[in-house]
Amino acid sequence: RATLARGSESYGYSGSAVQWRVRLALWERNADALLALLATQPKRVIFDSQERYEPGLLYAGWAHQLQGNRAAARDAFRGGLALLDSALRGLPIERRLHVARGLALAGLDQRADAQREAEWLKGSVDYRDTYRRATGVAEARALILASVGAVDDALRELEPLLSGPSWTSAHMVRIDPRWDPVRSELLSLPTERI
Repeated sequence: RATLARGSESYGYSGSAVQWRVRLALWERNADALLALLATQPKRVIFDSQERYEPGLLYAGWAHQLQGNRAAARDAFRGGLALLDSALRGLPIERRLHVARGLALAGLDQRADAQREAEWLKGSVDYRDTYRRATGVAEARALILASVGAVDDALRELEPLLSGPSWTSAHMVRIDPRWDPVRSELLSLPTERI
């Protein structure tokens, strides 16, 4: 938090400081702070880094979910989905777009479509490519699957990530509200499996 408050505004490959402030607000479940941060950005902000392409509208949707405002969440996810569908017309095999699209569809409770995006990711070159990219795609698949309540499938993707080197950790699963649908099942696994 202190580094983001007075550090660099760009973290290069990892994204902008605003992007990380938004993520931190989500992890802290601080919907008001998250929405306030998004309000300082252009209407159609895209958090774009080498690993992620996330419309700010996705974060707005998650913030509204935290507040229990289903109508506002649905509007935000619909707006994010429209941006992603437009971008996919020009870049149909861009992994980052499919990840974000799967999360938007999950936010809209369009389970079958979200699961199709997760399956597309499994068939992508990045899923079979370098370890860094493969773990990122596996994490994205797990998050999409968790978001639609496909608990067993999400856990199958998540278990190897938690037992080996990856950005995903048991601590992140505990704090990130997007893992809520699988948290209790995951935390009930024997410790040696995670």
